[in-house]
Amino acid sequence: MGDPKVERMHVGDDTFWSIGEVARKTGLSVKLIRHWSDAGVVHPARRTAAGYRLYGTEALARLRLGQTLQGLGLGLATIRDVLERESTLSEVASTHIDALEKQTRTLRTQQAVLRSVTRRNTTAEGLTTMTELARMSAAERRAIVQDFVTDTLGELDVPTYRRGLHAATTDLPADPTDEQVDA
Repeated sequence: MGDPKVERMHVGDDTFWSIGEVARKTGLSVKLIRHWSDAGVVHPARRTAAGYRLYGTEALARLRLGQTLQGLGLGLATIRDVLERESTLSEVASTHIDALEKQTRTLRTQQAVLRSVTRRNTTAEGLTTMTELARMSAAERRAIVQDFVTDTLGELDVPTYRRGLHAATTDLPADPTDEQVDA
């Protein structure tokens, strides 16, 4: 039983596999399985007399689900929370959807900025300005435009016009066109 070459071990009706065999079954590296085991994502069911980890069917299922969640871009702490049922899969999926939507908006805005740069033959300074504006939140961009309107109108007594300009300030949509980024 203390043989490090043990690939599979049967105890009663249960089967246990070495870390190497689990790696072959899941496609995960031995190093990753060991790391996840140390981090509490998966737990060895037993140890050999020599101290080698042995994993059962529950560990295989946890590793496969963890692998799926990792493939969706979730981090180790989140994977552990799901596997320990501290967070439901639905809660995690919802949070992850929100994060992916934010990343998608950011990437589309960057794409629109770069398209505008190539179309307009923008200078390095222009690229920096456009990138900074594109990275701002909607509230930050709105504040810049409103400050511009306030500075431009100065002391002019045109409250209706001023309110109209402030109300007309729009946000970049989630998927801005090149023209919207140019503006």
